[in-house]
Amino acid sequence: MGDEEKIDGVTGRKFSFGTIKDKALHLAEFFRQVGIKEGDVIGICCENRIEFTITMYGAYFVGATIVAINYLFKDLEMIHIIQLTQPKIIFGSEFAIEKIINT
Repeated sequence: MGDEEKIDGVTGRKFSFGTIKDKALHLAEFFRQVGIKEGDVIGICCENRIEFTITMYGAYFVGATIVAINYLFKDLEMIHIIQLTQPKIIFGSEFAIEKIINT
């Protein structure tokens, strides 16, 4: 597997596997600095885009679990999944973040 570029289908930006790894390691260091550790839950709420993968790998590098939160959930579904999983932090795209904040 080479380090050819992959294209994010949502944004059109190009990323190599090396770039994804570097960004995930950088994010993992941020997680450590803010106290996220093994067993903690990190929420991800976004479209199918490269940041989902970067956040997922960053979480795995510190031993955290991810919960994918569907940005199309209705308000009560969103509340339920957040209450059920108790994420320490939730990452959301520009499209999804307003819904998360307002829920």
